[in-house]
Amino acid sequence: MSTILSVFDNDENFWTYSKHLREQGLTMPPAPSRSAWQAAGRGSELVVRTGRVMFGTGRSQSFLKLVLDPLQLETTSNRFFRHFGAHRFLKLVIPSFGRIPQPLKLNRSHIDLRVQE
Repeated sequence: MSTILSVFDNDENFWTYSKHLREQGLTMPPAPSRSAWQAAGRGSELVVRTGRVMFGTGRSQSFLKLVLDPLQLETTSNRFFRHFGAHRFLKLVIPSFGRIPQPLKLNRSHIDLRVQE
């Protein structure tokens, strides 16, 4: 009996399946370093999830897009990670809304409302 859960049996199965999904066109974060992956498996508070919010392109239906980075190791923990668990956080870099690309400036009031939502 084959189920999707067998993908999580070991690292090799998971990364093979992940590569298969990328080849099918699914956007996935890049693979983390081996040390970050192993630390995440141990529940280390030094493993962080990061990403960037970027302005969408003219062809995109969304004016913002989220790009996830691979898991990373930080050299220091912090109070929130230790208290709540690092797995509950996603650190984001957000673009300056003072420098909106020209095509999106036409809908500035709409953008302000969507960001507030």
